[in-house]
Amino acid sequence: MEEFLEHNMFMNRLLIIFLLHISFFGNAQIAQHGWMDLSSIDWEKDKVRLDGEWHFYWKALIPPDSIDTIEEKKWDNIIVPGVWKAPFTAEGYGTYHLKVYLGENYPTLLGVKLQTFATAYRLYVNGKLLDKEGVLSVDPEKSEGGFNPKAVFFAVDSSYLDILIQVSNYDHRNGGMWREILIGSEAQIQYYREKAVVKDVLFFGILLIMGVYFMVFHMMHRQDKAMLYFSMGSTFLALRELVTDEYLLQLWCPGISWLWLLRLEYLSFVAVFIAFPLFLKEILSTYISDRVTQSTVYAGGVFVVVLLFFPPNYFTYLSIITYSALLVFWIFVIQANIKAIKDKMRGGSLLLTGMIVVLLSCTNDFLISLSLFSTPPMITISVLVFMILMAILLSYRYIGVFSNNQRLTIALNKANAELEFKVAERTRLLSLSNSELEIKNREVESNKKVLEARNKEITSSINYASRIQQATLPTPQKLDELIGVGRYTLLYMPKDVVAGDFYYVEKHAGKLVIIVADSTGHGVPGALLSMMGMELVKDIVEVQQVLDPSRILSMMHSRVRSMLQQRESGNFDGIELAVCVFAEDWSSLQFAGAHRPLVYIKNGEVMLIKGEKYGVGGVVRGVERIYPNHELRLDEVSAIYLFSDGYPDQFGGQYNRKFTMNRLKNILLKQEQEPMERVAERLRRVLEEWIQKGGDEQIDDVLLLGVRICNEE
Repeated sequence: MEEFLEHNMFMNRLLIIFLLHISFFGNAQIAQHGWMDLSSIDWEKDKVRLDGEWHFYWKALIPPDSIDTIEEKKWDNIIVPGVWKAPFTAEGYGTYHLKVYLGENYPTLLGVKLQTFATAYRLYVNGKLLDKEGVLSVDPEKSEGGFNPKAVFFAVDSSYLDILIQVSNYDHRNGGMWREILIGSEAQIQYYREKAVVKDVLFFGILLIMGVYFMVFHMMHRQDKAMLYFSMGSTFLALRELVTDEYLLQLWCPGISWLWLLRLEYLSFVAVFIAFPLFLKEILSTYISDRVTQSTVYAGGVFVVVLLFFPPNYFTYLSIITYSALLVFWIFVIQANIKAIKDKMRGGSLLLTGMIVVLLSCTNDFLISLSLFSTPPMITISVLVFMILMAILLSYRYIGVFSNNQRLTIALNKANAELEFKVAERTRLLSLSNSELEIKNREVESNKKVLEARNKEITSSINYASRIQQATLPTPQKLDELIGVGRYTLLYMPKDVVAGDFYYVEKHAGKLVIIVADSTGHGVPGALLSMMGMELVKDIVEVQQVLDPSRILSMMHSRVRSMLQQRESGNFDGIELAVCVFAEDWSSLQFAGAHRPLVYIKNGEVMLIKGEKYGVGGVVRGVERIYPNHELRLDEVSAIYLFSDGYPDQFGGQYNRKFTMNRLKNILLKQEQEPMERVAERLRRVLEEWIQKGGDEQIDDVLLLGVRICNEE
């Protein structure tokens, strides 16, 4: 942790500045009981927020010429900025009233900076209508909201201002004057308004450029999804800048409706809520579970549906739910980030600083949304800080990759230089005995040609043997005919050109016979044994017409021992087989296994019928080889699988261990809803990734044959 603090002074200072910005934002003048004294203000230098206690008349839209005739007991004191809370309700209407003393040195022209009210209003100053937005009404059917931040200006002919604001709301979960009102000289307010617009345009441009930049970067490096999710989040944040604060979208598109402004404001936030968990998952992949990220994304999807199909007085409540969910997720990710820093993850301190800044601003804005804080919203500036830090983090990661590549290049160049030196030295030594070497070179060249010729001959023979072996196996067309198009999956991966594994599929007397076999060894020896095994199977099933799995295995055992003369020769090679015979109506099957199992899926569970502990052929230690039949009803069975031991026994993974039967069963269960023709490709990719992670190579032939059971009522 000490090293973390020493190397991250910039982030610590940034965090302190951010906290001070929140803590010390204030307003020196406060209205009390509907009265505000601004006589001490220097109007050439200062602008003032009209915060504090205003008089408030609930359920009354009082005109300016009648406000002074209202009895004192008719009004309440209400805090501005703030939303309507008990004893008031979110939906309704009322009148705000504030008297302001300007002092004797007041300017002749003042300006008022208005943000947004919830949700329609009229503003009167000294009895004159100064501004209005939306449709103000006591009737919910006629009232209509409107958001349009602006600056309005008026002439002053008295040291007293009488400010009256009528507000109605039937469209939002909050009602009232929830944002501050600033008053100041024309120059001060005009400058403040222009600065706010420039700030929003600047933030929009920065975020949009970042989004486009990292999207282009992702297009060049598609394997890195962090770039994609970061680009999406940055673009959505840029969109949010158009529909918050100064509402630039309304400034640029005056005709856009208030309802769609509100929807876009919430949609942009929810889109960010979806994009950034995906980004953080990519950055902290080993520290955040998939379930947490998926839950956040699914929740965001539900929010989008609510936003699109429900009115605002429903979907505006999403801000509370979204902020709460985001705070919980953010705290969880911060904990994961701290673990990553302890593990010395590159750029972890940058990520932690940005996340703490966003957490503090989200907490601040969440409390503002509950009317518990009156500090300014900080989410925009904090998210911009976070985005810049994340951009630095991504750049930092790729600088690390580039530096690593540079180091590898230097090492490679050094190795090449050393190799060139050795070659030059060897050449010099060889040139000293040129005549002797020429003779040896001719001998080597001659031997090389002999070896190449023999290698070519052997390779050609093995390739020809492979074609012969392939010709003995059922073709895809035959499998489609016997089992059915799309009802089977076949994974056949010989370790070498020729294989010791083979499969047999044929139909006799209306019954479908499927056999998967694994001969001892692989390559040429295994292939010879598999060819013999295939011929024995064909003879037993097709010539002898034996359709009983137990008898097929027993006859295979005796035939293998006889053909290999194992009693006299001392040869103990054998074959492991799984034999299935389906009933003609596919209502059941009989299975017998010689050291190979049958796996089947029933009612969403994976089940297994073990084969016997011995194959066919090989050593017989006084134990009679019996291969009992197992009958399986197929009423509720969705699929069956037969396979050799090549898949579960393959070494790989992070710790270079066997794949195991349990992992294979779990994968088969996950593929239950997939089309059968895709299952084999999925199994192939999983096995190849397993081998690659272990840095190993395929150690045995791999064979798996699966059949989808289609039960019809």
